[in-house]
Amino acid sequence: MKRTHTAHILFIAILFIIVAASGCVKTDEGEEITTLSIGYQPSTHQLAHVTAMEKGWWKHDLAPFGIEEVTDKQFPSGPPEMQAMLAGDLDIAYVGSAPPITAIAQGLDAKVVACVNTNGSDLVLRPEIDYPTPEDLKGLTIATFRAGSIQDTVFKKWLIDNN
Repeated sequence: MKRTHTAHILFIAILFIIVAASGCVKTDEGEEITTLSIGYQPSTHQLAHVTAMEKGWWKHDLAPFGIEEVTDKQFPSGPPEMQAMLAGDLDIAYVGSAPPITAIAQGLDAKVVACVNTNGSDLVLRPEIDYPTPEDLKGLTIATFRAGSIQDTVFKKWLIDNN
């Protein structure tokens, strides 16, 4: 729990530093940005963002930098969140590792600035399933988030490592 709490604080601190380092936030045309739009997914991975929105921390902490409004948009997974960022509908994406790599390869002008959650994806089995080794999962139906999501990427890597 302490590690997750530290990661959430680190994320907020890094975002704060980015905005502070930029002085007044401006567009490429030199116009000041007064609204930030943050994308997120409704899962335990994004609890820091949800908490910051509900408590008004984003708006309060970013106000000294000219940010008057912070909005958020919910997405079912990372790939559609990255599509929204590619379309210019988001300023910040709280997302897993795999989707931004794909989006940056497709031309998204962005960078990953912080890792905020290193745990949270689990393999959950019904109690009657015996699981001493990965081999015991052969023939079972396994659900995960869509292709390109961090859960899908981690699961596919796990399958390769345990084939």
